[in-house]
Amino acid sequence: MKRQLKTVVALTAAAAMTMASVMTVSAAAMKRDRDYRWRLVNEDGSYATNQWYQTPGGIWYYFGEDGYLLKNATTPDGYYVDGLGAWVPEGVEDAYVPSVQEAVQMYKDYLPQPQGFFSSENFVFVDLNGDGIPECIAISQEHGFQIWVCAGNEVKTVESGRCTDTNLSYVKGGNIFSIRTEYSGKITRSFRRLTVNELVEGSQGKRTTEVRQISYSTISADGNLSLWDGKNFGLKQVTREQFDEFNNSFGTLTEIPLDSAHTYKSIDEAYEAFIAQ
Repeated sequence: MKRQLKTVVALTAAAAMTMASVMTVSAAAMKRDRDYRWRLVNEDGSYATNQWYQTPGGIWYYFGEDGYLLKNATTPDGYYVDGLGAWVPEGVEDAYVPSVQEAVQMYKDYLPQPQGFFSSENFVFVDLNGDGIPECIAISQEHGFQIWVCAGNEVKTVESGRCTDTNLSYVKGGNIFSIRTEYSGKITRSFRRLTVNELVEGSQGKRTTEVRQISYSTISADGNLSLWDGKNFGLKQVTREQFDEFNNSFGTLTEIPLDSAHTYKSIDEAYEAFIAQ
């Protein structure tokens, strides 16, 4: 049986008034720091702590004693907030969170389904987003790779690429993975995050599973260095020192080899190798 997250108690009129009484002033704004963690900045520049905040889209978030957004936790006043940090009202179905064993079975059930031209030959399990539930990378030396993810009670394909010209890496436990490609002498490293079954802000009850590109850096054929930091529009040229500092700021990248020597002929073998780490 699938495990379900704790069901949130209905928000009564009294509770709504309680939340509203502690909500920050409208001038406050949610902002991310260098570690991509959300904080609430008041009009005077201070950080909000121990209080609720409602976005213009109507979603409630709670900021804890350290000033950071609470996720997958129960607030001091007894309300559960999910993996995105959002309080889920009554009537919105909670997200299923499979166990590792359930995820393995879901991948095995997914395998016999038609995959178009893609035919898997090898597999490897990697926990890309650090949530404890591994993603399954299916490899075909002819057609490349696909990344499968267990989103609630179904399997989705969230990423694909060529094995011959693509290098995959990830930051263990950091929800950062990198795709490095080389084409016509130009080398690009794209940094991405994986969100699984998370609420979309501004769309009550709608959940999404997707890979989001957060930044990338490039080395052109003539050696010029440039990067996009995910904030400013377009690429900007940088020095080697700035280039290296930017790439290293995400953490230590661990390569995910996709060759036959480091992958497995079956999902069961890939699972056994994963839990043996």
